[in-house]
Amino acid sequence: MKFRKGTKVEVLQKGGAPLGSWRPAEIVSGNGHTYLVSYGSCPTQGSVAAERVPRKAMRPLRPPLDGIVCWVKGEIAEVFDSYAWKVAEVVRLLGFSYYLVRLLGSSLELKVHASNLRIRQLWEDGKWVAIPKVKFTPSNYQITVICIQTITYAN
Repeated sequence: MKFRKGTKVEVLQKGGAPLGSWRPAEIVSGNGHTYLVSYGSCPTQGSVAAERVPRKAMRPLRPPLDGIVCWVKGEIAEVFDSYAWKVAEVVRLLGFSYYLVRLLGSSLELKVHASNLRIRQLWEDGKWVAIPKVKFTPSNYQITVICIQTITYAN
């Protein structure tokens, strides 16, 4: 896929989260190998508003998924925290639409709204591929499923 000026992308950030994170950005310019990207008006502590990144560290912005998303304890998701998407495990439901999640590779737990959780996907061969979200273990004999309706608004 060719990236052009103005294209919205996600940039791999290797620091800040134990397993890295994907930060939304917009392409300012590029030559096909490296790109200058802008992170907009939501900088994180110690980060820059724009930087040059290699093409291999970028992927197109993911399209939103419509429908019902059900999360159960032990599932792996991506959580939006500090302006980036990070890999986390669902620890428990805290109440309607709120979850306690733990960043993978960390002991940090966060209270997040369901709108800040998404199914993990890979950008592979020019298309998005969903990663199965259920983590089964031999001790999962009883699973409580909580479903949250997500709504996508057209721009």
